[in-house]
Amino acid sequence: MLEEADLLGAVTAVSFYISAILVFTFRLFGRPQYGYWVGYFEFLLAIPMIFLLLKAPQLERPVLYYIQIGCMLA
Repeated sequence: MLEEADLLGAVTAVSFYISAILVFTFRLFGRPQYGYWVGYFEFLLAIPMIFLLLKAPQLERPVLYYIQIGCMLA
């Protein structure tokens, strides 16, 4: 379960970073309406983050893990 959780967290984080870059890129090119759609995708990324947050005590994650996921959700 630990490896699957780590993979889910890595894929979610990379997806979030790529989507954030896309939002700013669309804004730079004067297409903010496309950035709105990417923003909706970012909201969907909260689902795996919440799942990871709920599984953290079972996987004995350190306090920093909770802080990092909390910052991503904020």
